[in-house]
Amino acid sequence: MSKFSEMISVMSNEIHKYIDKGIESAPFDKTKQGIVTASLGSNKYSVKIEGTVFTVPSCTSDTYAVNDNVYVLYVQNDAKRKCITGKVVS
Repeated sequence: MSKFSEMISVMSNEIHKYIDKGIESAPFDKTKQGIVTASLGSNKYSVKIEGTVFTVPSCTSDTYAVNDNVYVLYVQNDAKRKCITGKVVS
C-alpha cells in the first residue's frame, strides 16, 4: 500500500469514528432491544439492555413476562426518558 493510500485509510477511519460518536449522542429517538428480568408492578419492569438492568415503564397497557424480548424507546436519545413500546416479534 502506498503512503497516500495508507494516509487516506487512516483519515477515513478517524472520520468514521467521529461520525459514529456524533450519532451515538444525537438528540433523536432511539430504540433498543432488551429482556424483561422482572415485573415490578405499576406498569414498570426490570429490563436488561446491553448488559445493564434498568427500571423501565411501559408506554402501553400491555403486560410483559420474564424473558420477553421487548423494544425500549429512548426519547430524544435520553436514557432517563425511556419506555417499553412492545414485544419483539421474530
